[in-house]
Amino acid sequence: MVLKERQHRVGNYIFDLLFEDRHGAKLIVELQKGTLDRNHTYKILDYYDEYKNRNPDHFVELMIIANRIPRERRDRLSSYGIAFKEIAESDFPDSYSKSESGSDPQHESPVEHGDGMDHLDWDMDALGQVESWLREYIKDYSVGETLKVGNVARRSRQVAHILPDGNIEGFRHLLGRLAAEGYVELTGKQYFRITKKPE
Repeated sequence: MVLKERQHRVGNYIFDLLFEDRHGAKLIVELQKGTLDRNHTYKILDYYDEYKNRNPDHFVELMIIANRIPRERRDRLSSYGIAFKEIAESDFPDSYSKSESGSDPQHESPVEHGDGMDHLDWDMDALGQVESWLREYIKDYSVGETLKVGNVARRSRQVAHILPDGNIEGFRHLLGRLAAEGYVELTGKQYFRITKKPE
């Protein structure tokens, strides 16, 4: 992964780090010195919403790094599909400078997800399998019918296990491809409507 920018501004928000992998997927990272608090737990969702509103075609993952992450915060992050990692304050090099936001910018960040899967380095064959499956799946429904993203994403895991529980962003990425071809229309984050059937 490549660090694209520190203190990235999007709308009225500024988040700590923006990474990009070799497939063009983005990773927003929020850092907190000390114990992860409620504010940092939830404000990264605001960053995500604002970034996606301005960059709807980008695939985006989220990650929080703190010196300590209590179990209840871990559970909450996992439920939202947000990756997390604890890094002891003693493990931060002395060269890390204090940022304006009170976080500690990093030159490198070990990328680990709460469930141990690297979702920013998916197997492209697996993605292709799910996309092919999705094209066939929507043929069974009528044009104009609305489906729930989460329900269909869970079914897709039977094809290739590339999506963790609680995180359907990767599936939305695939839906975005079909939307670009005019097969579906995304109606918010939770639903999509079939606009024409794949041949």
